[in-house]
Amino acid sequence: EALGRGLEPVVGLLVSLVLFDGGLNLRLAGRDLQRTVIQLVLVRGVLGLLGGALVAHALAGLSWPLAWVFGAIALATGPTVVTPMVQQMRLLPGLGQVLEAEGLILEPAGAVLALLLLQLALGDLDSWGDVAVLLLVRLGGGVLIGALGGWLLVELLRRLPAAGETLRLQLTLGCLFLLVSGAQALLPEAGLPAAVAAGVVVGLRLERTASLLDALIAQ
Repeated sequence: EALGRGLEPVVGLLVSLVLFDGGLNLRLAGRDLQRTVIQLVLVRGVLGLLGGALVAHALAGLSWPLAWVFGAIALATGPTVVTPMVQQMRLLPGLGQVLEAEGLILEPAGAVLALLLLQLALGDLDSWGDVAVLLLVRLGGGVLIGALGGWLLVELLRRLPAAGETLRLQLTLGCLFLLVSGAQALLPEAGLPAAVAAGVVVGLRLERTASLLDALIAQ
């Protein structure tokens, strides 16, 4: 109640931080592992959307437009859900990486798809074709913005070798929140895929940043 209208943007920024951290730690070495993740994302994305909508319509009695929205929301099982379960179950490293990567990819995709399906249900969009086009534009645009922002962040951090870890951490968080807010302003709901893409780029190009963010989360 104290945050008022600021609650939604604060939650959005915190979710983007979790996704950025997931991208930082995403390591999929080998084509077999990468192919497995892609196959799992495609299969679960299709079956999860169809199954969730069918259950919501048949058991909960939702109309088909709202049932599709529920199916898309149910796809979003990102790092906040999957990672703790993987750690608690002590899965094999390869299996854990696949599940974490799958959740990391479907989290922003499910969020964007749910919003578009809600707009379709409310009549703001005319057809499923509009949903497909806007989904590709927002996800693709978010990834491109995030990748560019991640690259710029790495270059900036490399030019501050003498800066303390606190300053580097504050700079990383500031750039991340600015990147996500900018992506949201350009393309609605593009901030989440931008956060994931930025985390992946930074994690691959600057290993030390991951330890800085881990220190923040520990605090």
